[in-house]
Amino acid sequence: KSQVVLENLNNLTGRKNKRGRSNFNRLLTRAQYTKLKSVLEYKLSLAGLPVPITVAAQGTSQTCPECGHWNHENRKKTPLPDGKGFVMDQFLCINCGYEKDADLNAARIIALKKKWRLGLPKSQIARRADVLAATKYSSECCLTLWKEQRG
Repeated sequence: KSQVVLENLNNLTGRKNKRGRSNFNRLLTRAQYTKLKSVLEYKLSLAGLPVPITVAAQGTSQTCPECGHWNHENRKKTPLPDGKGFVMDQFLCINCGYEKDADLNAARIIALKKKWRLGLPKSQIARRADVLAATKYSSECCLTLWKEQRG
């Protein structure tokens, strides 16, 4: 019953308009992302598991899995020791105070986004997340409902 879920990074790694190269863009080019997906597909098939599925990358690093609050200020900036920039390695929800390593939090949100998408009514599954954002079917509403169910 295992399932690998990835962020869909095709838009981030395959831009037509050139922009300044960030550290992320240098680290993960489109070719490397494609290679990662193909190696995962191969290894998962050897283990008898389904191919990886993807979710939209929007908001995965800025959404709280506990209360569903999505804000760019949820990513805690820590100054580098040399004073020349910041590291955004912590997630801290400005709404409920939930704190976690930013990468672990993003991984949890990616998994929850797929769970949310699969739980939508059939009439809503094909709709884009930004269209669902203003409805009772938004991922934020779903996270809030799950929190209430957990108590």
